[in-house]
Amino acid sequence: MEVGPAAPRILFVYATAGGSSYHLGAAYIQAYLKRRDLSSRQFIQPADTNLEEWVARILAVGSRIIGFTCYDKNYYISKLLAQRLKHYYPEVIIIFGGPTASFLDRLIMQDCPAIDICVRGEGEHTVGKLLKQLPDEDRLEYIPGITFRQGKRLIRTPLAAPDSSLNQTDALDVFPSPFLEGTIPPEFITGVGLTTARGCPYNCTYCNFSSISGKAIRYHSPTRIIAELKHIEATLSHTKAKGQKARLAINDDIFTLDIERAKHICRLIIEQRFERLELFAETRADKVDEELLQLLYAAGVREINFGLESAVPRVLNAVKKVRSGSGQVDSFKLEKKFIARLKECVQQAKVIWLNPTVSIISGLPTETLADAEYTVQWVKELNVTNYFHNTLNIYAGTELFRTHPRYGLRMRRSATMLPFYHQMAYDLNRVPVISERHSYFKYKLIMEEAKAQQVLRLWGVEPGHESLLRDILITGYPVLGTELINWLTHNTSLSTQLCVWEKPATGWTDYKQSISQMVAQQAPVPQLDHLLRQPAPQLPYIQRYVWASGLSADGFYPPHLHSFYLGRLKDFDRLQAALPEILPARSICLFLLEAAPDFTVFEQLIKKLEAGLTAIPPLFMDYRCGIMDECRWSATACPAPGLSKLNLSEHGISSCINGRVIGQLGEAPSLIKARLQTLKKKTGQERGCRHCAVQAVCSRCLFPYPLVDVGYCDFRRAHPQLGEVMQLLSYLRKIFLYRQLPAAVFTDFFPRLKAEHVVEIERFIKACDLYRQAKQF
Repeated sequence: MEVGPAAPRILFVYATAGGSSYHLGAAYIQAYLKRRDLSSRQFIQPADTNLEEWVARILAVGSRIIGFTCYDKNYYISKLLAQRLKHYYPEVIIIFGGPTASFLDRLIMQDCPAIDICVRGEGEHTVGKLLKQLPDEDRLEYIPGITFRQGKRLIRTPLAAPDSSLNQTDALDVFPSPFLEGTIPPEFITGVGLTTARGCPYNCTYCNFSSISGKAIRYHSPTRIIAELKHIEATLSHTKAKGQKARLAINDDIFTLDIERAKHICRLIIEQRFERLELFAETRADKVDEELLQLLYAAGVREINFGLESAVPRVLNAVKKVRSGSGQVDSFKLEKKFIARLKECVQQAKVIWLNPTVSIISGLPTETLADAEYTVQWVKELNVTNYFHNTLNIYAGTELFRTHPRYGLRMRRSATMLPFYHQMAYDLNRVPVISERHSYFKYKLIMEEAKAQQVLRLWGVEPGHESLLRDILITGYPVLGTELINWLTHNTSLSTQLCVWEKPATGWTDYKQSISQMVAQQAPVPQLDHLLRQPAPQLPYIQRYVWASGLSADGFYPPHLHSFYLGRLKDFDRLQAALPEILPARSICLFLLEAAPDFTVFEQLIKKLEAGLTAIPPLFMDYRCGIMDECRWSATACPAPGLSKLNLSEHGISSCINGRVIGQLGEAPSLIKARLQTLKKKTGQERGCRHCAVQAVCSRCLFPYPLVDVGYCDFRRAHPQLGEVMQLLSYLRKIFLYRQLPAAVFTDFFPRLKAEHVVEIERFIKACDLYRQAKQF
């Protein structure tokens, strides 16, 4: 590849499974380079693109130097792209920056030979010097803060000393503004957030932000902050409709660290009267007072998050959240004061309509399950609208990375190398969550819901994505070998969810071997899941599997994370009686329609839905339960022709789990999709769909197994309201999960619902709540 005269000197890439997005840290470097007449660009790529297309589009930009922003969570994807780029263009220079490159530089460079240089710490000065030096690599040892290759050796230069001559109140202004320099496109201007300071002076043992900054703090001047806000406001005036506001996060670790500075900034913002911005900030309870909270609200801050982490003083002391040292020297007096102050802040914020949220971390050093339960209960009593329920991650560069063994914590590299596998001192799966109403916690419910939704999509219970090949189920495919890897590389996006369903009895050894094989062959699959067959002696009439999540079995918790059950609908009554007693919370149960007895029960359920909601068994309404291929009974068009999901088996490719083979591995998805469209047209003509009385509310399923076409059409005509009933069932499940939508919203979707039906929905919600509480479901 030849580098064109218009190609930027460096191309920045922040790659995730959701696509390549804009990154504020890279934008800061861009602004710095722009001042020095060094061209740069950020590469933006939508999610639904396969690996080969990503690489081709990156190379088409023409830059010889590619810089990746790397965190543990996106290392594998960044590594895949770097290796492909190096394969097609050996002269390309690959630079990794970000937290992972700063603290694990040697590790990732040994794992990925495609990485030429790691930038450690802040990138502005370092990247500027690199661009002036590269591609000549003879004097790289004189550039501070990098790790580079010299033959087979890795050379690590020391970090540059901080410039102590700058005044602390505006020290960060030395870096040009990415907003004022115009390096951030208008469509990303609020999504990247705003930084008013870098660094953190605290000693929290689990956090690498203070390690990155050397426990120092540097500020942008209030003048600079107001200028950036003016620019953002002016941009929104051209991109947002009148009266429409945008949420802007303040990225500082502790925005109100300097209370008087924060008050001054708030007063300046109030004077400007920004009308299109709603701000979000994070802070500590011991770094605000009542006056500051009032000023924050007046300045447009509508949500503020307080970092609690734990409501147990001993745990806060162990992680040095409040004081720089640990140890019981005064009965944890300072920690108790910190917890009490957070409670006061939450109440003060509520009074002035400033929405307070709280963040906690389960699994911290010295914490027990009882401690974690106490923290959750303590936060519950605050009655905040949302809370962040995090679990401990041990990051390189932190004190805990060095000291974790003394707390009974273990970690090792996973098959993909990063992130690390963490074995906690107790089972984090048993930590309760406050309520499904709270939408921001990052572990239990999000994983439960996301996994459940993926399973339900694969089995046709939830609608599939419109995009191509988002969900792929492999059933009985003999080997995850080169042929499959090549097909995935050219035909799936990096956001594809791949699940292997092992019908025969298999173990964790086979699972780990298949993962290692895919990693070794650079499989472009950031998430690989397995369904492993497990016996269920208590329920001989049901198939039980363990749902193993992640690219590495080592990367997550033991195999009880999710249980997956398949049973006949005819056995629904005894399953309903047995399941709540034996299933853990993270379980999914699907019912099969395979013979006449199953359809008899199905018709009974339909009649109950039509007659009254309170007669529906609550278990059947749970969002983790459903009927396999439920989509065939809906009013939504059959998703198979859109090829939103695939089933790969030793027999070939089908577009759903019960669909017949419509292609073979090696064929392009476009050919398979065209074949399905032809089949759709032919099937509609043979069934006479155009003149059918229920055509408007029928999904017109292409593969109605176990029914033949005649039987399927007869069933749909015999139940003309079936599509509407199944849609109502889907909404009821969402109520069961969230219980936020007012019952009256259903009258918009179902005009036939009368007032008494709305009352029934409300009663149904209460019945579900009581059922879940009684069964701890």
